[in-house]
Amino acid sequence: MKIHWQKGTKYYKLFLQQNLFGGRDIIRCWGQVGTKLGDYKIIPNNTKEELENIIPSIFKRRKYRGYDVASQDLTDELWVKLQKRGKSELRAPILIIFL
Repeated sequence: MKIHWQKGTKYYKLFLQQNLFGGRDIIRCWGQVGTKLGDYKIIPNNTKEELENIIPSIFKRRKYRGYDVASQDLTDELWVKLQKRGKSELRAPILIIFL
């Protein structure tokens, strides 16, 4: 899963990556386009339930701060759950990929 937000020259990216222990980690990257400014944070997760609770809160925060979704790759199942919660106003998924 990959999601990319942009606001002017600022960007925010969210990746879902499987770790060596079988769990999934959320990797958040942010910075400014064209510079070396930015940072990242890894949020360890072990269950889908934890993941489904964290992602909508990140969507809500990005929307509140004025970011627009530039691109996204979400699974059908995750897309349906986000829509049911009403936490995001997104386009239909471009690609369907789940790690």
